[in-house]
Amino acid sequence: MRTGVVALVAAMMAGGAGFWVGQHHAIPATATASVSNGATGATGVVVPLSGGASGLRRDLEAELRAVLRHSPERRWQKLRDLARSLRPGDVPGAIEVSERILPPALRDAFLYLAVEGWALQDPDAVLQYARRFKNPRERIGVCREALRELARRDVHAAQAWIDALPSAVDRRELMPALLAGLAEVDPKAAFERLKSLPPGQRRAARNLVLQTLASSDPRQAAKLALAEGSASGVDEGLARVLQTWTGDDPKAAVEWVRALPDGSIKRRAMRDAVQRMAGQDPKVAMDLVYQLPGGNERTGALQAIFQGFADRDPEGARAALERISNPNDRAIAEDALAQGLAGSDPVAAAELLKSIKQPGADRAWAFQNVGAEFARKDPRAALAWAQALPPGPARSQALAGVVGGMVESDPQAAAAQALQLPAGEGRNAAVNALLQRWVTQDPDGALGWAKQLPPDALRRDGLRNLLWQMREIDPRHLADFFVGLPAGESQQQLVGDLAGRWADIDADTAVAWARQLPEGRARDVAMAQVSQQWATQNPREAGAYALGLPPGEARDRMLGTLADRWGNADPRKAAEFALELGPGKSRGDMLRGVLGNWAAQDLQAAVAFLGKLPDDVGRDALYEPLAARWAATDSAGAVAWAQSLPAGDGRSAALASALGAWAGQSPQEAARYVAELPAGAAQEQAVAAIMGTYARADPRAAARWIAAFPEGPVRANAQTTLVAQWAREDPAATATWLNGLHESESRQSAIVAFAGQMADQEPEVAWTWAGAIADDAQRVAQLEAAARNWIRHEPTRAAAAIRGSSLPPEVVARLLKPAE
Repeated sequence: MRTGVVALVAAMMAGGAGFWVGQHHAIPATATASVSNGATGATGVVVPLSGGASGLRRDLEAELRAVLRHSPERRWQKLRDLARSLRPGDVPGAIEVSERILPPALRDAFLYLAVEGWALQDPDAVLQYARRFKNPRERIGVCREALRELARRDVHAAQAWIDALPSAVDRRELMPALLAGLAEVDPKAAFERLKSLPPGQRRAARNLVLQTLASSDPRQAAKLALAEGSASGVDEGLARVLQTWTGDDPKAAVEWVRALPDGSIKRRAMRDAVQRMAGQDPKVAMDLVYQLPGGNERTGALQAIFQGFADRDPEGARAALERISNPNDRAIAEDALAQGLAGSDPVAAAELLKSIKQPGADRAWAFQNVGAEFARKDPRAALAWAQALPPGPARSQALAGVVGGMVESDPQAAAAQALQLPAGEGRNAAVNALLQRWVTQDPDGALGWAKQLPPDALRRDGLRNLLWQMREIDPRHLADFFVGLPAGESQQQLVGDLAGRWADIDADTAVAWARQLPEGRARDVAMAQVSQQWATQNPREAGAYALGLPPGEARDRMLGTLADRWGNADPRKAAEFALELGPGKSRGDMLRGVLGNWAAQDLQAAVAFLGKLPDDVGRDALYEPLAARWAATDSAGAVAWAQSLPAGDGRSAALASALGAWAGQSPQEAARYVAELPAGAAQEQAVAAIMGTYARADPRAAARWIAAFPEGPVRANAQTTLVAQWAREDPAATATWLNGLHESESRQSAIVAFAGQMADQEPEVAWTWAGAIADDAQRVAQLEAAARNWIRHEPTRAAAAIRGSSLPPEVVARLLKPAE
């Protein structure tokens, strides 16, 4: 299974394609392959778009229903195996059956898994099949797999297919798939094609190409990732490369990372390598984990490592636990190990969790997962374990998990047990866990029970939970019940959630239902939820409805959706519609959104349209979105255009937007330009526009540049931005720079920013610097923030420092109070 099949299908396992590459696909001269207009595919293969289930093997429906009887953690593997067993001709019918049976998340997973194998054998047929999907997300997702395979065989045919699409959004979304397919057979050609993409599209496509190249030449892929101009681009590219490389050759990948020069790039690459190694070889990952800084990075790595240990080497996990001296790190590892053991040995997992003293709310979710698995094996023992836990978040989550796990064997007993729990978060969590699992087995039973719950937050939250399993329930059954509830915020939430989920499944019916609701807040909420699908499928009708709404929140929300969806599909028509709105904020907001989308597709046409607008339309406020889009492809041209505009707020905003993009491409050139601007509001805006980007690209140069500005707000704000960025990348260099500054208000602002940034990364460093803050209130606030994190990681040292500090006694007492 190839890299990047579908983001929402988690933990995909690798496989091979092995297809002959040289086959030619002739694309007709006319537009034959539109994703959105329903034209035929390249080869004219007839694919059944409905009624395809009749020729399927008879046991498919039963097999899909059997998937639902497994725990959520195991369903993915069962769906994958089932999808792999399908013949290409069976895929449409199998998907049709899955739409009737599976809840949305599983249905989506099965769709992409099934289509992937079919696309490897007949991409043209898959492209034609994609016509049936009204939902753009599903349609584009299906086309991606087919285009990737088509590009492997004949990139010119794939390019012609994309070029024939009428929607610029579809073309933009599908181009990375073409490049990924080309990269499998000709990486050099894929990188050449990347150069022709606008910068805004280039990064996502480049990362996919790098990940593909890493399968065949990981060192070259890593070298290309390091050549990216921005720090964030390097991080994203290396993460994709290491994802593939550590799976294929973990030892070589780790050695390559170790050989990198010390610095922020190496630290982040090591983080990615450790995360990936955790599932491959947790012992090696454990040897590397303390090369990561403390805080979230190490926490995430420890969680991944000990879940990997649980899968591969439970005994090795216990030995690794003994090597951890930091109490906070050990607790994190124990939680992760327990969750990993839950599926294979829930009794051992439960015993491990029971030994943890006073687990906080942020760690209580482990108890729910273990409770669910324990209850599947032995409901009585699981319930006794959960009830014996001390009161608190962990006990509440454990009981919720046990109730959810009991559903598979006895839903009525689970329901009774849930309602016996004391009122509060624990009972609410148990009811939600119960309904999540019950609805996949017996939708009518789950819905009937939920309707009988007391008419309070418990019922409301339970019913909202059921909406995520909409495929299991006829929406009309919920619709009548929701509309009949007493009017108020609770009813409005339920009606809105129902409308949104319904529109994902059947937009036309959902819109018709929402429109016939009685006038009032509930209808406004429902219409807002269905508007995205409506504006995508029938923008003219949605626009006519918006025109008939009275001024207010509902109308503005609908117009914003039209600006996004219609503005992407047909920006000229959308802009002409916006002009019909008449003077006011609504017209200006919609024109801004439409022109921004239009400029991404056809900049000169958008600029020409703007130039012809009369002055009373509020043209001044429309310059900025065009400048932002223009700067994405030609920052110098965007700056020149912004300079030519009439003086005013619109010109200033457009110039700041263009400069921000220019700084991303050539920060020193942008900085020179800004330094030459006259002092005042325009220069202050310009400094703010480029400072963050300049600091990411070259913090030392940015520091020298801002030092040339006089003391005052411009310098203070810029130094604060610099510190916030630089401290994330290189705290030691940032501290050295701060030490070299003369005492001033701007230095004090920078110290506050540095202490705040370091409170999570290196709390002891933050504590030291917070003591240098002159303002009493800010000093106490930063010391307290640093201390709270420090005491979690090094309680003895932190407590001693807190006791010996000048903090007020009540703050000291608060910090040293044991966690509840």
